[in-house]
Amino acid sequence: MASRVTSTIQQGYGSIPDTSEESSECKAQPGSSCDALLSAVTKLAIWEDFDTEKLDSGFFADVYKVRHRGNHDVMVVKISKSKDRVDQCKMVKELELMNKLHHRNVIKLEGACIKEGQLHPMLEYLSGGCLNTLLLDHEKPISLEERVNFARDIASGMAYLHECNVCHRDLTSMNCLLRLSERRECVVADFGLSRRVVSTGSDVEKDTPRKMSLVGSPYWMAPEMLRGENYNKKVDVFSFGITLCEIIARIEADPDELLRTQSFGLDVKHFREKCQDCPNDILSLAECCCDLNPTKRPWFNEIVSITTDILRNLRKDAFYSTCVIISNPPSDNDLEMTNDNTPKCVNRNGDIDQTVDDMQRLNIGENHVIGPRKRPSIIQVQQLPSIAEISKSQSLDNCD
Repeated sequence: MASRVTSTIQQGYGSIPDTSEESSECKAQPGSSCDALLSAVTKLAIWEDFDTEKLDSGFFADVYKVRHRGNHDVMVVKISKSKDRVDQCKMVKELELMNKLHHRNVIKLEGACIKEGQLHPMLEYLSGGCLNTLLLDHEKPISLEERVNFARDIASGMAYLHECNVCHRDLTSMNCLLRLSERRECVVADFGLSRRVVSTGSDVEKDTPRKMSLVGSPYWMAPEMLRGENYNKKVDVFSFGITLCEIIARIEADPDELLRTQSFGLDVKHFREKCQDCPNDILSLAECCCDLNPTKRPWFNEIVSITTDILRNLRKDAFYSTCVIISNPPSDNDLEMTNDNTPKCVNRNGDIDQTVDDMQRLNIGENHVIGPRKRPSIIQVQQLPSIAEISKSQSLDNCD
């Protein structure tokens, strides 16, 4: 196998040419192309060793689902349509970068595939598809909690990339894939435009803006990048902000739907009108990420903490919204189960007053004992103070 791969590589292209992109970023190491590839990836395969199924076709590449005929591993291969040697050099740099990344929310590089002398990445197969496709399919319900989970997944993957001094530069809902496990989980993908950016300060917060190329998908690009200014990894936070708006409102990033200002920022007023039922804290996060001033945007580790707090509050609200509290409760002997296993409240005369399921929901106090709605067992209750007792207590407080 090794000799087949080496022969194929050497026949396809001899040595990787010296080329430059953004201050000689893409200069190849001296030596044969085979040596460069072996330092970039740990696994090389031949296209002919796979059964293939075409999944999608784009402007730059075709995407195939492949199954190895020997070990039956299932992966995805992106076949670039370009035959240019400079693009092959960039591919080696991308593979070298991805081979060093290991995080649950970052797509895993499985190796490289050689087809007709060209090098193509082999990636883990994620059966959930693209986040953008799911968001725009309004026949499929997505709870608010799941949408916030998507945001946290992306932020977690991006926080890891930034810790590795990697600026993605093309973060979009189309470049986020879904892994189907215990839940749908977002994974950051497509590192074709990524660049290693070594921070000049002692930590990530001191990342100094610098001159870099104008790259990415226009709808998600940060204002400072569009204006041709120096920028740093905070451009990824702006892209995340636009993606977060897509996730919250389930709309496209197209400015005809997600309106922008003359300065390329987010039209906050219009966006809030589209999301009137959404909690303010998640809306505020999206607005903060899309701030025109990069220094006011949060870092991804902060976004992970914020989304975690939002999820905690959503789950707390969901728990309390499914609970009831009973005022002036009957004793255990006054509760009986009906044929449908619904607890019934029975008065002293033996008449059914009301079902527990029909009782009015009340605000839950800190010291109240509560129980889930429709629970097929006796619900724990606690005597609430009467209005007279509350008034008396308030009167005593006022005496101080």
